[in-house]
Amino acid sequence: MKKIINMGWLITLILIVGGYLSSVEAISIVPSIVKLSLTQGESKSNVFEINNGGNEEVYVEIFTKDWILENNSRKFAPAGTHSRSLSKWITFEEESFTLAPKQKRSLRYAIDVPQNAEGGYWGLVCFNSRPLKKGGGVRVATQLVSFVGAEITGTLKKKIEIIEISAENIKDRGFRFQAKLKNLGNSPLFQPSPVGKFKIKDKNDNVIAEGNLEGTMILPNEIGDYTSEYFKLNTPDENKYLTTIIFDYGDTKLIGKKVILPTNTFYNWQVLEKPATKEATETSDKKQ
Repeated sequence: MKKIINMGWLITLILIVGGYLSSVEAISIVPSIVKLSLTQGESKSNVFEINNGGNEEVYVEIFTKDWILENNSRKFAPAGTHSRSLSKWITFEEESFTLAPKQKRSLRYAIDVPQNAEGGYWGLVCFNSRPLKKGGGVRVATQLVSFVGAEITGTLKKKIEIIEISAENIKDRGFRFQAKLKNLGNSPLFQPSPVGKFKIKDKNDNVIAEGNLEGTMILPNEIGDYTSEYFKLNTPDENKYLTTIIFDYGDTKLIGKKVILPTNTFYNWQVLEKPATKEATETSDKKQ
């Protein structure tokens, strides 16, 4: 059996190949996202559920890819390209099979973690399907890609850094915060992804606006974009407001920045003060 990766961020790619025009609906894969918590040397098995929702028999082929970063852009790469690939860990019971119309099928996989594994690992498993019926026209093939991440308990180093903060002010919509967050740890940050919180105060220390900044998964060394919803200030009678933006992710230290929000459009923020980390707060509490 060929070893492959089990991963699950659902991406659909429709590829035109020679043959005929098929009305087959794309197959579906469950789960579309997998997050595993494993120990060094552990073996674990589970299944993917594959469903043919169309009206024709399809041939399904399984292979793996990696997801790598180039200039902070995610790109597909051959399985085993990067040092944190899961391709050598996962084995599937089958590499290909056929699915009748409306048929569902379970595909079992096993994952074997090396004794020296540390941090987080990830990869992609691809499900290519194409109709078996022959005829004139164009044949349409569908590819589903699932993303799977694995965290090795006791070896994770989760660290994030706010590297840039900006704001925009759009007429009739209001303000929106934008932050760039870098993953300095050794594992993808997802399920949950980091969530930022902002709080704006006027010169009398009254809170006049607050909310969240949200984004998606961040791979190690990747810079992710996080944004808030648009909001309006309750008392827009000043030129500048004191704003605190904080991100907190699981076991990571609390990180944040206090900055000045001007009421013009884009602005690269000047840090006034970094709020205390959880570690610093706990140390202060012990001294009292």
